[in-house]
Amino acid sequence: MNMKFIEQDVLDKAVLFKAFLIAQSTDGSVSAEELASQFGINIGVKRVKLACEALSEQNRMRYFAQTGRGSISAVGYKYVEDALRNETSIISQYAVNGDDWLAEQTVGAEALPASDRLVSRQDNQRVFEEIEDELNGVIEGLRADNELGDALGDEKEILLAESKAASELLVPGQFHLKRLANLIIPALRLLSEKFAGAAVGDAATRLIALILALF
Repeated sequence: MNMKFIEQDVLDKAVLFKAFLIAQSTDGSVSAEELASQFGINIGVKRVKLACEALSEQNRMRYFAQTGRGSISAVGYKYVEDALRNETSIISQYAVNGDDWLAEQTVGAEALPASDRLVSRQDNQRVFEEIEDELNGVIEGLRADNELGDALGDEKEILLAESKAASELLVPGQFHLKRLANLIIPALRLLSEKFAGAAVGDAATRLIALILALF
């Protein structure tokens, strides 16, 4: 049986967006059960509690496990506002496309379109070069930006390794689209959201759009 589950990181951001919406009309706290009821698809209360706990650790929510109630924090409110300005961010895509989109953001390769066509430089010269240029920009940004390294910590080397691996897929002059997307898009989404407005974040945003446009 093919079982698919909404990726927890994506659900965390959807829960934060729901808390953001609730904050527009009330300054009180909300229970995990009430947050779960805001979704038009079946989202378990346990998963909402896990999201609230993760968001609390990130200082994006004030959540009290003893009472099971919480509310968006000032840090979380600004995070959502910044994400809504970035059309490729998870929160922005969820705000536009809603629960039907959320239901498709599943764990594993199925979270991306099923197409795995072969993209060649010969047939897609311009876009191939654009992908190379933007990917090189991401790699150089990760290598050279000390402030970015401080913000990412140990994760910097992981993102750099994934970006280099994606670059290696382009070397033969052709690549399997889904393989490239599965490898690099999670890293690009992180950079796009965390460093929106910075050179590496903008390069990541453009690269996401280039790759997804090929599906």
